[in-house]
Formats: sequence, structure tokens, C-alpha cells
Amino acid sequence: MLGVAMLLGGVGLYLNGAGDEQANYAILAFLAAAVVFCAQIVVASTRKGVLVTAALAAGCNAYLLNLKFAPHDKAICDVGGLIGCSVINSSPASELFGLPVTLYGVGFYVGLALAALGNEKRTPRFDQVNGLFALGSLAFSAYLGWEAKKIGLFCPFCITIYACNILLFVAALKGLRENGQKLFDGVDKIFGSSSLWVITAAFAFITLVGASSWQGHEASSDVAIVKNREDGGKIDTDALRRLYKRPDGVVKTDGTEPVLGRPGATITIVEFADYGCPHCAMASPLLKELVHGNPEVQLLFKVFPLSGACNPVIEGTEGVERCKAAMAAECAGDQGKYYEMSGIMFKSLGYRSDDDLLFMAREVGLDTEAWTTCMQTQSTIDAVLDDAKAGIEARVQGTPTMFVRGLVGDDFVEITQGPEALLALIEAKRDGIPLPPPL
Repeated sequence: MLGVAMLLGGVGLYLNGAGDEQANYAILAFLAAAVVFCAQIVVASTRKGVLVTAALAAGCNAYLLNLKFAPHDKAICDVGGLIGCSVINSSPASELFGLPVTLYGVGFYVGLALAALGNEKRTPRFDQVNGLFALGSLAFSAYLGWEAKKIGLFCPFCITIYACNILLFVAALKGLRENGQKLFDGVDKIFGSSSLWVITAAFAFITLVGASSWQGHEASSDVAIVKNREDGGKIDTDALRRLYKRPDGVVKTDGTEPVLGRPGATITIVEFADYGCPHCAMASPLLKELVHGNPEVQLLFKVFPLSGACNPVIEGTEGVERCKAAMAAECAGDQGKYYEMSGIMFKSLGYRSDDDLLFMAREVGLDTEAWTTCMQTQSTIDAVLDDAKAGIEARVQGTPTMFVRGLVGDDFVEITQGPEALLALIEAKRDGIPLPPPL
């Protein structure tokens, strides 16, 4: 009953939600309790254990799939530090054959749960089918875990799915032992198993329906509408307008910003970002690729740390590591390697200790003695504070926030749908599409 108690406690704390951060940590307790609960059911009853475990795995996949359809929503598991679902769920490894991996997961685990409902006498090979699928799932889990390790973050929902795969394999071995069977005995006969066909049918149905929805979602996005315009340059003006808006504040540059791209470029992007922000980490390589592929574009970077330790608009002094990361980049910029340091920090969101930052400084080839001295100077702190104040004046509400000048007249406009929208707008302008004034 320990798992049940923890499960209910986690649900209660999450629903009570005494603050977003506390609620986010509560979801971790909830997921851990759910795994414990499933393990207890597996011990008591193999089939029921497979049923609840598959249901938990399907639920985790369904939540992550929903995030794929709404990538700008904040994930409830973006706790901070090493824990962040959004970046992992948007990485290249999160899709396979053009579809979200989580869509395949929903189809498989729903099918497995349905198969677990079958009559034991009529589905004697259920445990063998479950065990063989669990082996494949464990191998794929290892691959996804390795991809997450390279990013430097962990996704609690993903880890829960991996734990479910372990439980499903344990349940398969338990069921095989109870029925006097072995995993690889008569493997060729599983193709006539109703359990296999139930799983396959559910997987195929859910994947096909989900693929249609996903393709429709991709095609109906404002970015897709602008990029996939009709021949002759016809374009949906409403979709175009939704990609940018008039800034709420005043966007100013002072010449101290690190520049990526050709200084004389006709299009200037000003990005406000935070070194603890998962969405900023996702945007960073996309923006660099955009600049490198478009010589008429330059990027100016300003930090907007989401910490009251160096940002007057943020309450409290938590997240001081975000300020230190901003200072680390500033000091790297003194040696002409701002974007090199920025890049390695965005790839390593979970590592922000003083030793971690020093290690990164060495990795990008900085004079670490000069860099360490710079980190201790008031001018470095002031530079970070000046960027934050510029963000406040521009009415930055979150990160990343991107403003661009040279696309729609001579004034800045704020990009509303990320780097992909910015690229679509640049391509439209290059093709001679008139961009209407912002609303």
C-alpha cells in the first residue's frame, strides 16, 4: 500500500499546487510513486501488473505527444537543473520516420494493455509476446537514454517509461516461470498469437490516426502556411501577420552586444535569452544555422537571466547560477569567444557550478586565468545587469524573445513563433513577398 499512499499524496500535492515550482517537483514524486505502485501490482498479479504498467507508459507517452503538438507550452516536468522535458522532447531523437516517437509509444502500450485484458487460457503466449517486445523496448530505451545524456538533461516522463519497460520485462519472466515456459521457446508460433495481433492492430490504428493528425498539425501551422505558399507568390496574409507583432516596449542596442554574422547585414536579430532556459537551448543552434545560411542576417545577443540576483524585474534571488552563466559568456566575449561559450553552455544546461563553468572555459580554449579574473569584476556584473535592464525596457516577458529589424520597414518587430517563423519571414522577403505592417 506504500505505492498507493505515495501516489495519492503526489496527486494531492500536484493538484493543490502551492506554487509552480512545488507542483513541478510534486510530479516527480507522483511518477516515482506510480512506478512503485505498478511494481506492487506486478508482484501480486502478472497480468494486472502488465495492464497498469502499460497504462502508465501510455499515459506518459500521451503527455509528451501532447507537448509535441503544443511546443510553446511549459512542460510540468521542466523543474530546472538537470531535469527538463522540453529540450529532450524537441530533440532530433524525439522523432522517427517523420513522426513523434511518443506516438508509436501510445499505440504500442495501449495495444499491450488491451492484450493484457485477454483470457489467460485463450492467450497462452501473452507473456512470451510481452517479453520479446519488452526486450526491444529496453534496447530502444537505452538508445534514447544515451541521446538524453548527450544533451545533458533528463526527462522524468521518459525515465518513467524506461522503468515501465523494465517492469514489463520482469512481469514477462515472472509469467513465463509461473506457466513453465521460456522466453525463446517456439518463437515462430507467436505469429499466430491473438496477443500479438491485438497489439499490432492497436498500434497500427493509433499510429495511422496520429500520423494524419500530426501531418495536419504540421501543415496547418502558420510557419508551414507561409513556407508552403502557392505558386506565384500568393500567401495567407493572416498567417503571415501572426508570425510577428509590434513590440510592447522599446528595443535598443548599445554596440556592446556580441555579433554573429556579417556586421553590415541588412537584417538584424536581437535575441534576449537565459542560460537556464530549455527553449533558449533549442533556439540557439537554429539561430546559428539561420545566420550562417543567410549572409544578409546578423544576430545580436543579450542575456535576460530569470533570476532576481541579476535581473531587477524578477522577484527573489534564486537561480544565481543563471547570472554566473551570463557572466561566464560575457568574459568569454572579452576573448572573442562569446558564441563558443554560449553554445557549450546551452548544450549543458544541467551543469552550472563554478567548476563546470571553468571546465567549459577550458574546452573553448579561453585563457582561464584572465577569464577567472573577469568573473570577479564589477564591470562584468554591470554588463549582465545592463542587458537585463534593456530587456525590461523592451518588455521581454519570457525567453527566448527575438526582435528583428530590416524585415518590416526600419523598425523592430517581435517574432511570435520562434526561429522557424523568422526563417520563413526571411525567405518570404527574399522571394519578394510584401510583409504587411505589424498589428
